[in-house]
Amino acid sequence: MEQNTDLSGGTRGEAPASSAVLRPGAPDAAIIPPTPQASSLHPANRRYSVAPAPEKALVLADWLEASKAADVTVIDVTGLNPCMDALIVATATSARHARALADGLLEQSRLHEYEYLRMEGYQAGQWVLVDLNDVVVHLFLTETRELYRIEALWRDAPFLRSPAPARQAADGPDDPDGMKRIHAAPAENVF
Repeated sequence: MEQNTDLSGGTRGEAPASSAVLRPGAPDAAIIPPTPQASSLHPANRRYSVAPAPEKALVLADWLEASKAADVTVIDVTGLNPCMDALIVATATSARHARALADGLLEQSRLHEYEYLRMEGYQAGQWVLVDLNDVVVHLFLTETRELYRIEALWRDAPFLRSPAPARQAADGPDDPDGMKRIHAAPAENVF
């Protein structure tokens, strides 16, 4: 019988090494060597950036502004929200622009080794949410952003970057919490 060395360091016909894995029902040649486990004790094994979330958010906000996103806002929600540490809100000029910004964010995440979890709303493009684990990015069309005004939910959190002064001036002094009040105008009699 010919003895060939397999990947586990053993030989065919012998019992596999204790750290190797044998798939049930597979021939002896299908022994899989153990894979090294990533550990926080070994930074060389880290796959993603360890930069703090506010720093990541500012890097992504700079890229969004360079990519013509409007009214880019960065909010530090560290300790206020268990799901994220930073929030970015930006306005796109069209659904196509929102999708292009979302695609660009994925590329920036790859380049900077930021973790990407998921994306929602990409097809419609009116509100695209990009979840980068500790940083969540909301890309809105103008009408959708004005409708939801999610920045107002975090008014007690520190703003690392605020929108342009022109947008803040539009809210006016009678709107201290940034929530425009909608008053229904009386309907005109059209008959």
